Amino acid sequence: MSDVETPTLWHPTVAGMSAAALRDMATGIDQKHDAAHTRLRGDLVDLENRLQAVERMQHSHALKLAVPPDITALSFSTRTVIAIVVSVVGLAAAQWRLNANLEASVMAMIAQNAKVQEERYLSQKDATDELRKRIEMMRIEFQTFKETTIRNGRR
Repeated sequence: MSDVETPTLWHPTVAGMSAAALRDMATGIDQKHDAAHTRLRGDLVDLENRLQAVERMQHSHALKLAVPPDITALSFSTRTVIAIVVSVVGLAAAQWRLNANLEASVMAMIAQNAKVQEERYLSQKDATDELRKRIEMMRIEFQTFKETTIRNGRR
């Protein structure tokens, strides 16, 4: 005989449990999965709403920058005009860089949350599948036991 046990789907902690208890356990796991999935969906929707708000603000700032001021009544020296142009270009570049960094950060958060959600879903699905297999195994073993008992009772 070998010291190595053959793997089975039967687990010692499940041996004494009734089908109702296993069904309740599977229902509990399924409910926890649904609650976690709903919570993660809410977080994702919240992040998407934040991203849309940032994009709307960026669009409104872009529209404000796109409208040229009426410069017909203004008269500035060359030095002042150059200082204004350099300042505006510098501020626009800083705003653009800030928006690009913020958008990348938000997208990274959304991707990370989606990955975590997918991992949680897969682990819950695996646990549920494992319980379904165990329940099916118990059903088959019970059916076999029942048939054997009936056959032995007829002899």
